[in-house]
Amino acid sequence: MKKSSVFLANYDEVSKFAADAYGTFFHEHLQSWFEILDAEPSIRPIIQRLLSRANLQKLLADADSRASPEINWPGFIEWPENREERLGVRLALFREIAAERIDAWEFSQTHVCFRRDVQDSIRPLAKELFWPFARDLRRLIVSEPK
Repeated sequence: MKKSSVFLANYDEVSKFAADAYGTFFHEHLQSWFEILDAEPSIRPIIQRLLSRANLQKLLADADSRASPEINWPGFIEWPENREERLGVRLALFREIAAERIDAWEFSQTHVCFRRDVQDSIRPLAKELFWPFARDLRRLIVSEPK
């Protein structure tokens, strides 16, 4: 599927801003990232296909069942092995964070790493989860046949 160079340039720019964001700015950059994604009609079928394979609630419930809050042990998430399922559930997760239905700081504290400082706890979420996800989603978008 032919993607415009303008879309890809904008996608790359806002992906980098979100990946480099600290604290409350992560949420704002995610919103901008979704605005770019949602405005591109050529990728809507890809996004819909990925989201149709996502079961975020089950994934989070499974992770919560493995957590041990009394010793600050987060409920690490076991991401799906299937590429499209993994991309779909991460897409759903970041959409929930952008819409403020999931708090980025709380999610990071619970499922990524425990840090007392808000700025520090968002960094692993942005760098270690969002950035590789955005990169892999871009690769899928670009490789999708016409």
